[in-house]
Amino acid sequence: MIGTFSTAGFTREAWIEKRVAEGFTKEQAEHEFDSYTDPAIAKAQEQKVPTRGEMIQMINEAIMANIDKEQIYKPNFTLTAEYMALSKESKSALKNNDVKRAQELSQRMLSIQLGNLISEEERQEEVDKTLVMPISEIFKEFNKYKAIMAECAEKIDNFDISSVQAKVDEVTEKYEKKAEGKSGIHLAQIKASYEKEVDDLEYKLIKIPMNDLKIKRYRASEFLLIYEARIKYYMTANKNLIEEEIQNAKREEIRGSLGDLVAYMEEA
Repeated sequence: MIGTFSTAGFTREAWIEKRVAEGFTKEQAEHEFDSYTDPAIAKAQEQKVPTRGEMIQMINEAIMANIDKEQIYKPNFTLTAEYMALSKESKSALKNNDVKRAQELSQRMLSIQLGNLISEEERQEEVDKTLVMPISEIFKEFNKYKAIMAECAEKIDNFDISSVQAKVDEVTEKYEKKAEGKSGIHLAQIKASYEKEVDDLEYKLIKIPMNDLKIKRYRASEFLLIYEARIKYYMTANKNLIEEEIQNAKREEIRGSLGDLVAYMEEA
């Protein structure tokens, strides 16, 4: 870990002398030596500490083990390309003192935050399409969006971050080498730089691609509702005809196996 050290090979006096020369007080050096040579602490230090990459993997596994799958699949709408583009434009408008434009953009950003990724125009256009579609096409679209949702859910459930874990551990090793022999403000700067690089890796390689899958699933679920509503309406409007056709289909099935059914009944 960055900033850790070992008192191994030092006597108490030698350690105190070393740390005082590095700018620490005698009391701090004494506390360090006594703490890090404590048998219980020494034993704990011998145990394997998870690497940063392993910790990311474990956290992700804990999240995915959540029973509430719908919560896992819920996207972060502020990470969508649309939201980030609006946010960038809004900052530019404020910088140019275009308050009216900034307010308009803020309203659109708020709408996206609330999950309104599909505009009313786009939604209405899809509804209008269903009004002229035969029921076979309606089911085709319904099944298409259902399949997209299932595919995205599977990819989210099995999102592989092993490559990210390896990259994070590689970065950790690089910064640990840079931190050797450093202390004070120099060590703090190295650690801050390390944390930023790890956060950037998590953001680009885990958060964004996983959120993109969640967004894709969410959009599919919204369109699925449109086609599901059309199917329900069709079934309600044609309830009697559908029931009649079901009965006719049963009759056809019986006629097709009538000989076998009669023979079985006679033998029974």
